[in-house]
Amino acid sequence: MRTSYVSNRQKLGQFFTPERITDFIISFLDADTTSILELGCGEGTFGKSALSRFPNMNYVGVELDRKWHKLAIGKIPEKSVLLGDALSMRTFRKLQHCAPFSAAIGNPPYTRHILNSNSLSQIYRAFPSIRTIPINKLSRLDLAFLAASLSLIQRGGVLAFILPKTFFSDPGFRMFRQDLVKRYQCDFVAELDSATFEGIEVDTTFLLLRNQAPTINNVRLGKVNLEGEVVADLSVSFSSAIDRMDFSHYKLLQELNLADESSMLRLADVVQDFQRGSLSKIEFVKMGREHFHTTDFPSDFDEIDFGDASEISGVHARAGDILVPRVGSRCLLRQAIVQRGGRSITDCIYRIRPNEGFAETILQSLQHEIGQRWRQAHARGTCAKYLTVTDIMQMPLIT
Repeated sequence: MRTSYVSNRQKLGQFFTPERITDFIISFLDADTTSILELGCGEGTFGKSALSRFPNMNYVGVELDRKWHKLAIGKIPEKSVLLGDALSMRTFRKLQHCAPFSAAIGNPPYTRHILNSNSLSQIYRAFPSIRTIPINKLSRLDLAFLAASLSLIQRGGVLAFILPKTFFSDPGFRMFRQDLVKRYQCDFVAELDSATFEGIEVDTTFLLLRNQAPTINNVRLGKVNLEGEVVADLSVSFSSAIDRMDFSHYKLLQELNLADESSMLRLADVVQDFQRGSLSKIEFVKMGREHFHTTDFPSDFDEIDFGDASEISGVHARAGDILVPRVGSRCLLRQAIVQRGGRSITDCIYRIRPNEGFAETILQSLQHEIGQRWRQAHARGTCAKYLTVTDIMQMPLIT
């Protein structure tokens, strides 16, 4: 039964936090914390850790799922856990009677839902640069939980949240990061191990911020292991943090001696054309046409011979082109150069058409530790992994 519960929660983008991680996160809260809010408290692990450290404080948790609410009140006093929708106006009015809280904690669901007007207003107030959330359309619940929590904590209060890594690395969240560093004091942004959650690999990040204007001009980034220990950290400027806040990116630059980014030769500098395939594998199969997909990358060499030209549809590769996967897991670090012939590529493939004389440089860079680790560090996605055009085009080349 436990397995089915885990599976159902994962379908909803919900991953319960192990106690060793909740204990670690609670340790960052101020010693004089008197009240804590948790929207979406799940089975109560966060609340248990909070009450263990602050036995006399006022904890308020909210949980929609009756099964998990029942489990939570087995760990937390029943009066401390509300059964209801954390984002409904009815729940919000109840919470306002307890507000402002000293701190807010949480690991919200990483999924989408149609938000009510109050949730949209809270997002706009918390992150005014984000003005593209459509009304009556599916929107991110994790962002709504974050904004709602910020609206209910006191000025100077602490927020300790686990969020998908995409918030801190994806170009689409640049405006979010800009508001984060300019409107709040970001004390710590740390990547959690991808194996932190039971039964699944997922890329998440621990965000620790204070609900006040920043008093320092840099952001501390770090890495947390499975035991809930900070194993590495570094600091970056506000401008760098707005660009991206993922520790692995900056750590990789350090380890590969690529700190001077301005002088690097990058893939984008030596490419005449870069395309993603336009049709899916399923579409090619339905048409009965040959195609190249992620499962077709050779595992023991990096050359492809397509033979005589076949019927080609959409974006295709020809001799001299280099192919790399856009999505995948085990295949994501592969690459291949087309030696002969041509073939259509699926939408899971990127085609690199090098400038004259640079094909070997690009292929060797992809094969090299730099190319392998760059793609590994920049693969995005909470569960399924993918590489963006921006990230792969910014890959440094060996010269």
